[in-house]
Amino acid sequence: MKIFFFAFYMTALYLAAEGNNNEIIDLLFSDTRIQIIPRCFQGCKKLIQITIPTSVTSIGDYAFSECSSLTKITIPT
Repeated sequence: MKIFFFAFYMTALYLAAEGNNNEIIDLLFSDTRIQIIPRCFQGCKKLIQITIPTSVTSIGDYAFSECSSLTKITIPT
């Protein structure tokens, strides 16, 4: 019998979004160079909107997949 383990790494950004902690999200985004890793917010049901600051250097694949409540993403020029 084979047993499969699925690892799901919850990032600090994910946990802050899931807990509706916008202050923590802002603090984490205040770093001068931040990367949103692939699948960073995947499945985060409580994330409704997000503004990506200019400090974000990249957004990974599927970063916001399965965010069923997400209605608005603002990305700077």
